[in-house]
Amino acid sequence: MYQILAMATAAFPRRRFCIMRDLMPIDVMLSEAEIDLLSDSGAQPTILYARSIV
Repeated sequence: MYQILAMATAAFPRRRFCIMRDLMPIDVMLSEAEIDLLSDSGAQPTILYARSIV
C-alpha cells in the first residue's frame, strides 16, 4: 500500500488524490448540450463506484 501512495505522490505532487480498490466505471448518458458543457470544463460523463477507498 505504501508503494502506491509514494507513486501517486510522485506523479501528482501538488494534487489531491485517493486510492480506490474494486472500482467500476459507469458511463452516464447525457444530451449533446450536457456533454458539451462537461467537455468545456475538462470533465467526462463518468461515475466511479468503488467498494473501498483508502
